[in-house]
Amino acid sequence: MEADLILMDDFNAREIAKAMGLSVLGTVGILVKASQDGIIENLKETLEELRRKGIRISNEVIEYALTLAGER
Repeated sequence: MEADLILMDDFNAREIAKAMGLSVLGTVGILVKASQDGIIENLKETLEELRRKGIRISNEVIEYALTLAGER
């Protein structure tokens, strides 16, 4: 396959991709990039909305993401 990017957020699939030497970027990473590019205006609110919908994201990951996005 000659893809530039494969999107996946399944833990096992991501581990296999890493083992194959592929770069891995999950949901939070994609949202950080979107925030940095001005596509998302409020990353904190977006992450909180994901949590309200049942997506598990640790406080540490959220804080790190907000720092990377310049919201901290």
